[in-house]
Amino acid sequence: MQLFKTPDGKPVYTIGGSTIARYYWCSPQAWLSASGIQAPQSEALSTGTKIHADIEEARKLSPQEEEFQHFLSQFLTEDKRGKNIGRPWLDGKTKLVDDIGWIATHGLDDFKIDNQRRVTNIEYKSKKGWRVDPVSLMPALFQTKVYMYIYEPYLILGGWYWKESWVVWLKRTRDGFEPIGETRVDDYDSAETQRKIADIFDEWNRASEAKTNAERRRILIPPKKFKCRICPEVYKTSCPFQQ
Repeated sequence: MQLFKTPDGKPVYTIGGSTIARYYWCSPQAWLSASGIQAPQSEALSTGTKIHADIEEARKLSPQEEEFQHFLSQFLTEDKRGKNIGRPWLDGKTKLVDDIGWIATHGLDDFKIDNQRRVTNIEYKSKKGWRVDPVSLMPALFQTKVYMYIYEPYLILGGWYWKESWVVWLKRTRDGFEPIGETRVDDYDSAETQRKIADIFDEWNRASEAKTNAERRRILIPPKKFKCRICPEVYKTSCPFQQ
């Protein structure tokens, strides 16, 4: 079963967890990105890739963490975007004979495992300034929950359990990165996360089926003005709130 349809009627079968989480930054931009409109690689994305690579190179895993990483590696797939791990989207209506949609990610930024096989997910977010504002906090927190949702079946299969997630905030400096704070996420609920994802797909599908931009403006959540000012031009040209 497709996740939702694009404005031109094409079914979307795979979507990145970070794209879903972008809904809490800007629903129209996330909808357009999920529909196939992509902006040039941003500084934030390049920074995130570098942080992930630096961690992989510098981090010494414990025996338990090496076991966990090795276990997950057998479920990785590869496409033009690189290595991915995904969870099938089963909404109670999907039949095994249907094409099944997938929610995927390139991997966890970092993780820790205790002696009770409880896993802590760690997500790194870089900032230009020293302050973490609510508009950055909401998508980051939801992104950790989407990642926990993606990995949950694999943890259960291997005998691991989620403990919590942390968002670690980093300030970009001339010399690299400096920690400026941490946010703990200990209220993950699988069913609630799935429900929120389903609501997002429903909103995007209704926006795609709408015949006019006026209808889409009544369906999608309007973005804040300052977000429109910094939005990539490729999204502005298709955004119903810019028409």
